Amino acid sequence: MSPDGWPVVDVLDGDTIVVAKSRYELLRVRIYGIDAPEPANPRANITAQPFSEAATGYTRDLLLDRIVCLFLIGRESYNRVVAKVHLDGSSVGNTLVREGLSWWDYRLMPEDEELAQLQRTARKNGIGLWSEKDPVPPWEWRSRPRPRGHE
Repeated sequence: MSPDGWPVVDVLDGDTIVVAKSRYELLRVRIYGIDAPEPANPRANITAQPFSEAATGYTRDLLLDRIVCLFLIGRESYNRVVAKVHLDGSSVGNTLVREGLSWWDYRLMPEDEELAQLQRTARKNGIGLWSEKDPVPPWEWRSRPRPRGHE
């Protein structure tokens, strides 16, 4: 998108950042190829998934106030751009999967053997979310039946 990169001005969760396109325009970016644990969303009646705070904190520590390169993939719902995000030439998505703070989203990138191997290694070594007995992928967490709120 920009040959010089974009400054990260906010981290919304483990796989969503906000970059400044200009002084007056911000862009929400979903990191392509991964799915981080879900944070709490009271409006949707979703409780926080284990490791969501760790994933968000790690992404914040890694990227906030840093310059990232974006490789645009497309747009999705929630008014987010989907992009491969790189910091200092390294894939942020790969880093999050290697650290056990995100799942490889094989539904989007079934051919990505590097992400698959990083996830296998993190799982084998019990790193991050893989220290849990049976971690639930975020796409399943989001689709779980939820109790109805009080009307």
